Amino acid sequence: MSDFDSDLDLDMMPTGEDEETLYGRLLDVLVRDIKLLTYNNAALVDEVSRLNYAILIASEERKVLARRSCHHDRNRIRRLQTANKRKSDAQRRQQEQLTIAETQENIAQIKAKMAKTIVSPQKVNSVEISN
Repeated sequence: MSDFDSDLDLDMMPTGEDEETLYGRLLDVLVRDIKLLTYNNAALVDEVSRLNYAILIASEERKVLARRSCHHDRNRIRRLQTANKRKSDAQRRQQEQLTIAETQENIAQIKAKMAKTIVSPQKVNSVEISN
């Protein structure tokens, strides 16, 4: 017999009892069943209340964790972007320095070629003297 089953069985009642005794016993059984159901209902209400509180706490924790996760992901993305920007800036500066060095080298080569092709005044004078 479960907590909700009544032990009230009308077929098993003795037939020799008077009506008042029969109804008195029925009333006692009903009162006991009502109390039992009330206590069971109160226990279920308490359990539902505890579960609702646990759900509320879990929901709030989930919100906090989701917010922290978003902040963590945002900061991680920001760190990656900063690292990529620094890397690209370093590559750009290195390329600029390489370009400047190549330009200066080209200028030096052009000056050297120009120095070879331009006849110095002393050479011109020595060529005229020998003629």
